[in-house]
Amino acid sequence: MPPSPADRLPAPLARRRTGRGVLFGRPLRAAGALALAAAAALGAAAGGDAVAELRAWTDQVARAARPPAGEAEGRLSALLAEVRRIGTEHPERGPEIDLALLDLGTVEDETLRAIARAELVRRLEADAAGTEARFLAAEVLDAPGSHPAPRRALAAEVLAGLYRPATLEPLLRATRDPAPPVRQAARGALVGWPDPAVHLFFLERLDRDSTLLPAALAHLEAGRTTLEPHALDLLRGAVGRLYVSADWRDAARAKRLAAFLDPPRAVPILIESLAVWVRRGETGAGSRRIQHEILAELRRISGRSMGPEPELWHRWWQAVRAGRIALPAPGTDGGEEYSAATFFGLHPATDRVIFVVDRSGSMASPMGTGGRSRYAEAIVQLERFLEIAGEETRFGIVVFNDRAARWRSTLVPATAANRGQARRWLEGKGPQRGTELRAGIRRALDAGRDGELDPAAIEADTLVVLCDGATAEGPEWVGPWLARVNGGTELVFHCVQIGTSGDGTLEALAAGTGGNFVPVE
Repeated sequence: MPPSPADRLPAPLARRRTGRGVLFGRPLRAAGALALAAAAALGAAAGGDAVAELRAWTDQVARAARPPAGEAEGRLSALLAEVRRIGTEHPERGPEIDLALLDLGTVEDETLRAIARAELVRRLEADAAGTEARFLAAEVLDAPGSHPAPRRALAAEVLAGLYRPATLEPLLRATRDPAPPVRQAARGALVGWPDPAVHLFFLERLDRDSTLLPAALAHLEAGRTTLEPHALDLLRGAVGRLYVSADWRDAARAKRLAAFLDPPRAVPILIESLAVWVRRGETGAGSRRIQHEILAELRRISGRSMGPEPELWHRWWQAVRAGRIALPAPGTDGGEEYSAATFFGLHPATDRVIFVVDRSGSMASPMGTGGRSRYAEAIVQLERFLEIAGEETRFGIVVFNDRAARWRSTLVPATAANRGQARRWLEGKGPQRGTELRAGIRRALDAGRDGELDPAAIEADTLVVLCDGATAEGPEWVGPWLARVNGGTELVFHCVQIGTSGDGTLEALAAGTGGNFVPVE
């Protein structure tokens, strides 16, 4: 079922209304909408035609280096209202109106872009005959020689969720477009489309193009798409190849895709992949996290816990196929296998870990009745974890208050010497000042100020975060940031909150990456 207009708008816009002087619940200040004050003069120059005025005004906005003096709040609202009237009374001008809105939707100002997109979505939803969708798909998106890439990308973006038959072939062709923004928008517009051609598009390329994975997962998860046998076989092939890749990130992606396979297709892949990762572990090239995730999936399917023994799992599966053992009902608990190493009750299964530890002033508070401060207890717990995890575990440490510091620029083995040096470094960083967790995470991952990451430069597969209070930034940044970067990094965040004054940031980090959250009173 196609989503409503509100479903297809960015979340903040879907809740906002248009009124005089206010656009979607937000005043149009000079800093938020360039060149608004020039709108009246441009209207006169355009001869009073609202569509021509909108195009001239958009051109002025695109060329303006800084906001002009003064404001013209409400002018754009009135202009768009007049454009709507023209579109209703003169439907033959629809393409002209669409192009004007597409150009408005590609200016630099984020507020104006959102307004233009919302107006295009409104027009598409109101067009029962599909004329608007056909024009955007065939005459804009499918015409690279006639329209610039930003305009074509926006045309694909606003087609998302419509699922109009006339737009399918242009969208599929656009997924091979030389311009990355056009390709990305076209892929997004295909997500959830219940058509075998769309299933095949995603599945045939899945293990050859890692950038396709987020859209493919969203497509598979949209209504738990029902795949025909040929598509399931394609998915099985992609999952099998990803699971045994030498890059642990590929195997982490395979885990999410394997959930869409039935047991006869999934179990042989899981057993074979377990054997591969066990052998790699014996040579120092394994991944404790990937091995743990494969075992968790086998436990989920089988309802059994047999450890990292591929031969035991192989004999069990032979018995299932022979009918001697029945698969349990979905949801049967096969028991959890924990790593022996623990950190405040967490059992992170990893051998590539960065600890991100709060050293704000409140960490000097006593930890229970034992006499140690919260910060001192964190040092004890961290050192104990590394000792039990063993020297094959490589680790890093970042501490944060209102700034962040990192011990060692790369991960190091958890030898006795390295554990001792890490403990002394931590002891020299006493608790003080505020709590800026985001700075600590940026430092741990060498992220830029905008939060962008280089996945190839990140050694860790797991971050263990400890914090004892509300953060300076709050939790709102977590979801958008993870959506933007974690498809490429495949990181898991396990989080510990000491005390009861958290603000939801740790819960959001853990939930958004499949990690665990542990509150410690």
